[in-house]
Amino acid sequence: MRTGPDPSTWTLTRRATFATSLLLTSHLTLTAVAAWAIWNTATNDAPTLSLAVFAATAALTGLAGHTVIRWLARATATPVTALIDGTHQLRNGTLHHRVHLPDSDREFQQLAAAFNQMAARLEADQKTLAEQARHDELTGLLNRRHGRDTLIAELDRTVRYHRPLTVALLDIDRFKHVNDTYGHPAGDQVLTSITARLRTALRPTDTAIRWGGEEFAVLLPETPLGQGRTVTERLRHIIAAEPVTLTDGTRLRITASFGVAAAPDHSTSPDQLISAADQALYIAKDSGRNQVVCQPAPGTAGR
Repeated sequence: MRTGPDPSTWTLTRRATFATSLLLTSHLTLTAVAAWAIWNTATNDAPTLSLAVFAATAALTGLAGHTVIRWLARATATPVTALIDGTHQLRNGTLHHRVHLPDSDREFQQLAAAFNQMAARLEADQKTLAEQARHDELTGLLNRRHGRDTLIAELDRTVRYHRPLTVALLDIDRFKHVNDTYGHPAGDQVLTSITARLRTALRPTDTAIRWGGEEFAVLLPETPLGQGRTVTERLRHIIAAEPVTLTDGTRLRITASFGVAAAPDHSTSPDQLISAADQALYIAKDSGRNQVVCQPAPGTAGR
């Protein structure tokens, strides 16, 4: 009945260590025999002398074999261990991990190069997917989920440093009519055109977000409510000033309605701040569209 670990389950390192131990044991045994035989050569016994010579030769050969086996084990086990560790790193999500085997055989270097190429491709694909998950596919703006994360971060900065933040919600007027009359591709052209105008008009520190459907959100850091109204009036004018030209040459006059709120005037809660801007937007739509309405700050008259 077999006892102890099953050799078939041993790792490469354990196999190499086992072979090295066998060689070392043989080498030590032969060395002992050689020493015994040499000690007995004092009797000038020719057979004993021959045995001594044989044992000494075998011992030297065993020593050389032991050295070679150790070198081979190290040369093989080290790169294999590095590659196995690399696969574990990738499995655990450390996609920037790379395997470097400059002192290994060419075959192991080729394996390391192939591994690194695979890891680099996985890392690049993950970054691409992360970007796609953050941005709206049509406009390239932040989507609502990550736009809300940006709003939370800006509000944290507002609270920490006591700096103002204006939030504007804008809705494209009569957008359903565009889709129903000219088709959804035309609606997509309107959305991308509005996006391009927002990008041109906003500062690098501002953030435009595809909030949903034909609705956008604009974050204006370091901007108090009064200044925020001025900025959104300019955005409204830029959108209305130039018609959107469709692929077939049709020119559509597009307008947008805006609702504006600010932190800390109305709230430093993201949900409450968006709700305040949304209420102002509802008033703008209900009052005839193509206008900016600011949510009045608590304790003040409407603007």
